[in-house]
Amino acid sequence: MKYINKYLIMEKSWYNLNIDISNALHKDWVFPDLEKSHVFFANTEKLFNLEWVSYMESLGIFLGNRHLIFFKKSNMQENTAHVDLGSENYKIPFALNWVIGGNGSKMYWYKEKTNGTEIKKQNIWGTPEHKKLFTIFWKLSDLEKIDVCELKSSLVLVRVDIPHNVLLGDEDRWSISVRLNYHRLDIHTWENAVNFLTNKNLLILS
Repeated sequence: MKYINKYLIMEKSWYNLNIDISNALHKDWVFPDLEKSHVFFANTEKLFNLEWVSYMESLGIFLGNRHLIFFKKSNMQENTAHVDLGSENYKIPFALNWVIGGNGSKMYWYKEKTNGTEIKKQNIWGTPEHKKLFTIFWKLSDLEKIDVCELKSSLVLVRVDIPHNVLLGDEDRWSISVRLNYHRLDIHTWENAVNFLTNKNLLILS
């Protein structure tokens, strides 16, 4: 089996993927017309073309039942960073993301300057289901940038269990965050995810 150097895994927070998404979306999927930033869940059978789901399974990648859709308005600037939490408010280690629009937007990752500066509170925006979840976030003044990626219209493995955020450019941005069946795949850490996709020759390292 092939493994990436552990130091590189821990320092890098994203990798481009050699996975085709040209026919990923269901033919009947329509993005809603929104006037302000929003987040919601979408079920696999409504969001994705079932042929694409089968293609992913042929690669040994099994999707979860629900996926996050984010809409953010142009020039939106966040003054906090967060980690992603699952349905039982546990940290999700990674996601497979791609964006539509969002020219000039970038995703940043951070580390704490001092341990214990995180803030936990219940969500106050999004769907009622999303409001049941908690958010763990940090003030940017308590963090130090460690990595950055300009996400585009291709699939990217992103780390989401450490502080991160997105700063928008001059264009509205949709982001599709594909969530996997982590338990079936037995992938519970960022290091596991990187090595899993490396062994399948799906990680683009250049």
